[in-house]
Amino acid sequence: MYMGCHEFFYADNSLLANWCICKEDSEYMILWDLSVAILLTITEPTHDTASVMIPVPLQRLTWQWTCILYFCLISDNVFVCRAVQTWRMKDHPPQVFRGSSGAPWNLFPLGSVPGELEAISPEEEVISSIPDFPCNAHHLVATIFANVTAPQIVPFIVDPGNSNRRNVAIIISPGGGWDGLMWEVEGVDIARWLNTHGISAFVLKYRVPRRPWLDNSLGSMAAQMDAQRAISMVRARAEEFSLKSFRIGYMGFSAGGVLGITVSSSKGRKYTPFDAIDSFSYRPDFQILIYGGPHQYDPSWFNETQAAMQPPTFFASAVDDPCQKPDRIVLGFSRFVRLGVRPAEIHVYSDGSHGFGRCSEQYLTKWYSACSWTGHALAFIDRLLANMTDS
Repeated sequence: MYMGCHEFFYADNSLLANWCICKEDSEYMILWDLSVAILLTITEPTHDTASVMIPVPLQRLTWQWTCILYFCLISDNVFVCRAVQTWRMKDHPPQVFRGSSGAPWNLFPLGSVPGELEAISPEEEVISSIPDFPCNAHHLVATIFANVTAPQIVPFIVDPGNSNRRNVAIIISPGGGWDGLMWEVEGVDIARWLNTHGISAFVLKYRVPRRPWLDNSLGSMAAQMDAQRAISMVRARAEEFSLKSFRIGYMGFSAGGVLGITVSSSKGRKYTPFDAIDSFSYRPDFQILIYGGPHQYDPSWFNETQAAMQPPTFFASAVDDPCQKPDRIVLGFSRFVRLGVRPAEIHVYSDGSHGFGRCSEQYLTKWYSACSWTGHALAFIDRLLANMTDS
């Protein structure tokens, strides 16, 4: 027996339908509602389950539908699903994301992105979930970018006239295992949250997947180039938006956290400088690393010289994280402390798993202790700002 499971969503990500088609043989199909696990109806099959899809309006995109298709095995009434196909949304114009300060900024001149040698598949924006992927432990269904070839940053700048404005900016790097970008949960949702606390933000759309012809021994060389350029660009344009060039932070999730460590530790720019932007430092003034850190690689790469380059650092992780093991993050933090990184702060929470973002109710239905990282991170930022001078 096998099953094709379908989840359909409106443009606001609210659930339209959650049901499965179960085909026992060629004579009939059984429709199940997974939310209540009851039999709904029996119908005559008209075609193979793999081709079943239903239109769903998505007002903000040019395609009029999307669906996520899973196949499941049934064993003792337990459904084990695996995503095998996703109908993707594409061919839509460049977006001005809700809450942003305008169109994205291209990091490099068009046609001159460093390190690009071979064409990869066209960029795609996907609403998807991969239930059997451990780093998506909450089975979140949200926007993911894949096959990024034109790196950008999307500005979310707090108006200078806002009385709640903190004179600080943070570059946000979503995770995604170097294969994609968890764009909503670990990107734009974080930027909007920071804006509510008066903090300007820039979401980094770095290149994925890794380019095999580059040195990817510390994650992704293409992503390192993009992150270096992004930090320099925000610094170069800080005065334009009444921001302080010496108050530029970095916030990375999962692979984005690893990216932050490698950029802060890098000895020189990873590409040939293009223009005056590259005369500005690519090292952040502080970094906030959420379920990501320097633990993935041989610890010998992070030596005393590189430790001296590290800015004030905040770590957050959960004990039950199946992807970025907390003991390794603690090991990385202890090396920070031993090698003199100050201030450095770590929070390891009793639960939360991996990929929880800021625990927005739009994506999670349960509160975890790890959700407290947001308040702790804001307090960390405020303490740093209190000790920063205006010169």
